Amino acid sequence: RRGRFQRLSSSHFMKWEVPVVDHAELRRLCREKQEAAIVSCLASLKGLSLDQALSLYYRSALARQINEGKYGIDNLDPAYLAEDLIENEPDLF
Repeated sequence: RRGRFQRLSSSHFMKWEVPVVDHAELRRLCREKQEAAIVSCLASLKGLSLDQALSLYYRSALARQINEGKYGIDNLDPAYLAEDLIENEPDLF
């Protein structure tokens, strides 16, 4: 007598393909997300519009350092980086 369950052949299972990851593109997307969060934090902390905060951010040394991938900054919290920018580059404000 056969049980309720049948043995399935391997052709019954879906085959998963591992996507190819473009690491440069992934880094770029992560950097963009981080920069957007920094700009948002700057706007909130200093009472600026997003356009004003964006302009200030892109004139900063921090923006250049993040763009160049220096010092592992891309791994730090955006709120911390926004506060650090305010503290270390007060001439921008």
